[in-house]
Amino acid sequence: MGQHLEDKFSNAYIPNKFNNSPIFSSDIALDQVANAVVHPVTKETITKYEKLANDPVMSDTWCKAMCKELGRLAQGYKETKGTETIFFMSKEEIKQIPRHRTVTYARIVVDYRPQKDDPNIVRITAGGNLINYPGELTTRTADLTTSKILWNSTISTPVQTSATCIS
Repeated sequence: MGQHLEDKFSNAYIPNKFNNSPIFSSDIALDQVANAVVHPVTKETITKYEKLANDPVMSDTWCKAMCKELGRLAQGYKETKGTETIFFMSKEEIKQIPRHRTVTYARIVVDYRPQKDDPNIVRITAGGNLINYPGELTTRTADLTTSKILWNSTISTPVQTSATCIS
Protein backbone atom coordinates (compact mmCIF):
# COMPACT_ATOMS: atom_id res chain seq x y z
CA MET A 1 0.00 0.00 0.00
CA GLY A 2 1.06 3.59 -0.38
CA GLN A 3 2.27 6.20 2.03
CA HIS A 4 -0.27 7.44 4.57
CA LEU A 5 -0.91 11.07 5.45
CA GLU A 6 0.73 10.78 8.89
CA ASP A 7 3.90 9.37 7.32
CA LYS A 8 4.09 12.15 4.79
CA PHE A 9 2.95 15.06 6.95
CA SER A 10 3.80 13.94 10.50
CA ASN A 11 4.47 17.44 11.78
CA ALA A 12 1.72 19.19 9.81
CA TYR A 13 -0.63 21.47 11.75
CA ILE A 14 -4.19 20.15 11.90
CA PRO A 15 -6.85 22.46 13.42
CA ASN A 16 -8.54 21.02 16.53
CA LYS A 17 -11.93 20.78 14.83
CA PHE A 18 -10.40 18.31 12.32
CA ASN A 19 -8.53 16.10 14.82
CA ASN A 20 -11.02 13.25 14.54
CA SER A 21 -11.89 13.86 10.91
CA PRO A 22 -11.54 10.92 8.49
CA ILE A 23 -9.93 13.37 6.06
CA PHE A 24 -6.80 13.39 8.24
CA SER A 25 -6.88 9.75 9.30
CA SER A 26 -4.39 7.06 8.33
CA ASP A 27 -7.13 5.30 6.35
CA ILE A 28 -6.39 7.55 3.38
CA ALA A 29 -3.41 6.32 1.36
CA LEU A 30 -1.55 8.85 -0.73
CA ASP A 31 -1.23 6.37 -3.59
CA GLN A 32 -4.94 6.86 -4.33
CA VAL A 33 -4.77 10.56 -5.15
CA ALA A 34 -4.20 12.39 -8.41
CA ASN A 35 -1.04 14.44 -8.77
CA ALA A 36 0.08 17.34 -10.91
CA VAL A 37 3.10 16.86 -13.16
CA VAL A 38 6.33 18.18 -11.66
CA HIS A 39 9.11 19.06 -14.11
CA PRO A 40 12.20 16.94 -13.27
CA VAL A 41 14.64 19.83 -13.81
CA THR A 42 12.84 23.05 -12.88
CA LYS A 43 10.51 21.42 -10.27
CA GLU A 44 7.68 23.52 -11.72
CA THR A 45 4.15 22.13 -11.36
CA ILE A 46 2.62 21.77 -14.83
CA THR A 47 -1.07 21.16 -15.50
CA LYS A 48 -1.31 22.06 -19.19
CA TYR A 49 -0.68 19.46 -21.91
CA GLU A 50 0.56 22.08 -24.39
CA LYS A 51 3.39 23.07 -22.05
CA LEU A 52 4.38 19.42 -21.50
CA ALA A 53 4.27 18.64 -25.23
CA ASN A 54 6.51 21.61 -26.08
CA ASP A 55 9.08 20.99 -23.33
CA PRO A 56 12.25 19.30 -24.69
CA VAL A 57 12.63 17.12 -21.57
CA MET A 58 8.97 16.08 -21.23
CA SER A 59 7.60 16.08 -24.78
CA ASP A 60 8.40 12.47 -25.71
CA THR A 61 6.67 11.04 -22.63
CA TRP A 62 3.56 13.21 -22.85
CA CYS A 63 3.15 12.96 -26.65
CA LYS A 64 3.11 9.15 -26.23
CA ALA A 65 0.50 9.51 -23.47
CA MET A 66 -1.63 11.66 -25.83
CA CYS A 67 -1.29 9.05 -28.60
CA LYS A 68 -2.58 6.39 -26.21
CA GLU A 69 -5.57 8.53 -25.25
CA LEU A 70 -6.43 9.36 -28.86
CA GLY A 71 -6.05 5.68 -29.73
CA ARG A 72 -8.31 4.70 -26.82
CA LEU A 73 -11.00 7.12 -27.97
CA ALA A 74 -10.64 6.29 -31.67
CA GLN A 75 -9.87 2.96 -33.33
CA GLY A 76 -6.81 1.97 -31.27
CA TYR A 77 -3.09 2.67 -31.13
CA LYS A 78 -0.45 -0.07 -30.88
CA GLU A 79 -1.49 -2.22 -27.86
CA THR A 80 -4.18 0.29 -26.75
CA LYS A 81 -7.64 -0.95 -27.72
CA GLY A 82 -9.95 1.65 -29.28
CA THR A 83 -13.51 2.34 -28.14
CA GLU A 84 -14.59 4.05 -31.40
CA THR A 85 -15.93 6.99 -29.39
CA ILE A 86 -14.53 9.54 -31.84
CA PHE A 87 -13.82 9.57 -35.55
CA PHE A 88 -11.48 11.97 -37.28
CA MET A 89 -12.87 14.17 -40.05
CA SER A 90 -11.20 15.77 -43.06
CA LYS A 91 -11.48 19.51 -43.67
CA GLU A 92 -14.04 18.80 -46.39
CA GLU A 93 -16.17 16.72 -44.01
CA ILE A 94 -16.00 19.49 -41.40
CA LYS A 95 -17.23 22.02 -43.98
CA GLN A 96 -20.26 19.78 -44.59
CA ILE A 97 -21.48 19.89 -40.96
CA PRO A 98 -25.04 21.28 -41.02
CA ARG A 99 -25.50 24.78 -39.61
CA HIS A 100 -27.96 23.59 -36.96
CA ARG A 101 -25.30 21.28 -35.41
CA THR A 102 -23.02 22.57 -32.63
CA VAL A 103 -19.29 21.94 -32.79
CA THR A 104 -17.54 21.82 -29.41
CA TYR A 105 -13.94 21.74 -28.27
CA ALA A 106 -11.77 19.16 -26.54
CA ARG A 107 -10.45 19.78 -23.04
CA ILE A 108 -7.13 18.04 -22.35
CA VAL A 109 -6.32 17.06 -18.76
CA VAL A 110 -2.92 15.70 -17.67
CA ASP A 111 -2.25 13.74 -14.51
CA TYR A 112 0.62 11.84 -12.92
CA ARG A 113 -0.50 8.67 -11.09
CA PRO A 114 2.62 6.90 -9.73
CA GLN A 115 0.63 3.84 -8.56
CA LYS A 116 -0.40 2.97 -12.14
CA ASP A 117 1.57 0.77 -14.55
CA ASP A 118 1.65 3.73 -16.92
CA PRO A 119 1.68 6.77 -14.59
CA ASN A 120 1.47 9.49 -17.28
CA ILE A 121 -2.24 10.02 -17.89
CA VAL A 122 -3.85 12.24 -20.54
CA ARG A 123 -7.65 12.47 -20.73
CA ILE A 124 -9.75 14.28 -23.30
CA THR A 125 -13.24 15.47 -22.49
CA ALA A 126 -15.79 17.31 -24.62
CA GLY A 127 -16.44 20.97 -23.89
CA GLY A 128 -19.59 20.52 -21.84
CA ASN A 129 -20.87 24.07 -21.99
CA LEU A 130 -21.49 23.76 -25.75
CA ILE A 131 -23.18 20.36 -25.76
CA ASN A 132 -26.84 20.61 -26.76
CA TYR A 133 -28.58 17.54 -25.36
CA PRO A 134 -32.32 17.35 -26.09
CA GLY A 135 -33.09 14.86 -23.29
CA GLU A 136 -33.53 15.35 -19.57
CA LEU A 137 -30.49 17.04 -17.98
CA THR A 138 -31.19 16.20 -14.34
CA THR A 139 -29.87 13.31 -12.32
CA ARG A 140 -32.35 11.18 -10.42
CA THR A 141 -31.66 11.19 -6.70
CA ALA A 142 -32.86 9.31 -3.67
CA ASP A 143 -35.04 10.94 -1.04
CA LEU A 144 -33.58 12.07 2.28
CA THR A 145 -34.64 8.96 4.21
CA THR A 146 -32.96 6.59 1.76
CA SER A 147 -29.77 8.68 1.82
CA LYS A 148 -29.69 8.69 5.64
CA ILE A 149 -30.12 4.90 5.78
CA LEU A 150 -27.27 4.39 3.30
CA TRP A 151 -24.87 6.76 5.08
CA ASN A 152 -25.75 5.42 8.53
CA SER A 153 -25.12 1.87 7.35
CA THR A 154 -21.79 2.84 5.77
CA ILE A 155 -20.59 4.88 8.76
CA SER A 156 -21.70 2.26 11.29
CA THR A 157 -19.94 -0.65 9.57
CA PRO A 158 -16.28 -1.13 10.65
CA VAL A 159 -13.68 -0.97 7.84
CA GLN A 160 -16.34 0.02 5.33
CA THR A 161 -15.81 2.60 2.58
CA SER A 162 -18.59 4.26 0.64
CA ALA A 163 -16.66 5.12 -2.51
CA THR A 164 -13.36 4.22 -4.13
CA CYS A 165 -11.53 6.12 -6.84
CA ILE A 166 -11.07 3.55 -9.62
CA SER A 167 -9.71 5.52 -12.59
